Amino acid sequence: MAPTHTKKVRLVLAQCPDCSPERADQLLQKYSGHKDAVEKAVKYFHFWDGETDDSGAVRNGGPQEAEQQLRRYLRLPRVTAPAGLVEPGMYGPEVFMLENVVGAIQQGKSAETVRKYLSYYHELDEDFLRVGINAKVKGFPAIFYVVERNDTQLIRYWIRYGGDPNATYGPDAFPLLAFAILHRARTRIQATRTVEVLLSFGASPLTIPAAYYIPFNRDLPEAGPSEEELSEDGDKLWCTPSVRITLAFSLNLTQRYRLYQARQTKPSSGRERVLVLRRDAEQKPLVFTFAGPSGHGKTELARKLGEITSLDTISIDCTTFTREDELFGPRAPYHGHTSGSLLNNFLARNSGKTSIVFLDEFEKTTETIHNTLLVPFDQGEYKDRRNSVDILCSNTIWILATNMFDPVIHKFCEANEDVLFKSDDEAAQTRVVEKLRRQLRNECITHFGRPSTGRISERIPFLIFSPDEQAVVAHKHLMELEERLARPIVVSRSSQRDNLVGNVRLDILNDSTICSSIARDSYVPQLGARSIFNGADDVVTAPLVSRYLSDGDDFTEEQEETQFRIGVDADEEVEVWLVPKVSDRKEPQMKGQL
Repeated sequence: MAPTHTKKVRLVLAQCPDCSPERADQLLQKYSGHKDAVEKAVKYFHFWDGETDDSGAVRNGGPQEAEQQLRRYLRLPRVTAPAGLVEPGMYGPEVFMLENVVGAIQQGKSAETVRKYLSYYHELDEDFLRVGINAKVKGFPAIFYVVERNDTQLIRYWIRYGGDPNATYGPDAFPLLAFAILHRARTRIQATRTVEVLLSFGASPLTIPAAYYIPFNRDLPEAGPSEEELSEDGDKLWCTPSVRITLAFSLNLTQRYRLYQARQTKPSSGRERVLVLRRDAEQKPLVFTFAGPSGHGKTELARKLGEITSLDTISIDCTTFTREDELFGPRAPYHGHTSGSLLNNFLARNSGKTSIVFLDEFEKTTETIHNTLLVPFDQGEYKDRRNSVDILCSNTIWILATNMFDPVIHKFCEANEDVLFKSDDEAAQTRVVEKLRRQLRNECITHFGRPSTGRISERIPFLIFSPDEQAVVAHKHLMELEERLARPIVVSRSSQRDNLVGNVRLDILNDSTICSSIARDSYVPQLGARSIFNGADDVVTAPLVSRYLSDGDDFTEEQEETQFRIGVDADEEVEVWLVPKVSDRKEPQMKGQL
């Protein structure tokens, strides 16, 4: 028989002598419905109410207010560390100085410095490092201090050496991903990159209540999603009302989109992972065709792939080559063979390594180039044009980008608009896209020939943007604008080094509404993202810069921060407001200003 509520209160009081009956009752109500409510209540009390601060004094004052709890989540303790990282192994190979590493990270030591320190222990014992790197420093998992820096390269290194992207803090399991979102950064794009890296390395989007990003293209209420929307996420006890407000304020459109994408991505099955390992054993290069209209993400995806994997990547513009010796370099004994070429030398430098070769506008290449690529594509072998040394490129990832099939893809998107952009039926979407893949295979045979097409591992179509994706593209441009505007003002003797439009803070109100409006008015499928960028510049960048220039008589590196807000008016037209500077404010609110 389950104990009564009164008995549960007594059980809590027995284990927490400093707890009042009223506080015990509050904690038990917090965990109402949990079988282990008493255990959770006791753990929560010891963690929050009876905690000592850095000086050793007990924190008094009764229950923690929600705002205090939120501050505690986001304000990490400061960690004292030596002026430089202690030489690894100084105290013996079994001594891993995690607190020193965390202190060095807080002091701003470079990602490369930290990597070198971690690599020493990784080479000695991977399992030992994995345990050490996931320990806590002053109560927080060490990776929280890493994410606090918003240095994506540092985060990548930490996770590659064993850091857990799904680490949590406290009795309510406050997740690292929530910390990254709530902690924010100086610019939205920096904060977004941090979230993207965590998700790409396995941080679970399920730790964030789904109502915050499904659907992703909507303006969240100031207080966050309703109780009804959050009903399925009742187990997320860290998501208190005050946290919900801050989470709704902090989550930007692109972050919501990335969470949505990650949630839609199904984890690999055991058989799929085995298949990947067996494919690696075959030592066959991967050859992808990225087919789609210009400005729809082919180059961006290739760049992101190299960035996330930290693989050496080269991008080749195929429009500049008409002969195979221009792409690969002349053969001996012809003049210039000792110099090779960009592609030849890249393959030689990465012989036996995994690397990425991006051949843009591959349809501009000739049959002789296709024939030269047959052996590298099929057998992963190539000879250095400079010295005839064998090069192993079986681990090379080849990406052939082409606009050749634009008419086919535009026609396909138009014919299947309802299924692709207005339906949630994933099975139906998969079926129609598979038909397009087969059609692209036939098109490749026609334009590139059977030998080349037969060596392509996968043909990936890039469709035109859906309305929601258009909004995300607009948001990307606004984030990049914010990043440029946030840079400090530089007034130099050389005008080439000047940065006169700077030290600007950009507030984006209701990013979904703003970005959807920009995209709706500017997107042209034949032009892709560039049309949206141009539209954003017309309604945001141009008026903002104009008002910035008219706001003062001169430029100084010490000038006060300028603040702008982007919003929409009553007609849902995008508008830019100049927020009065503190020194200029004579009234609490000026007419015409938000």
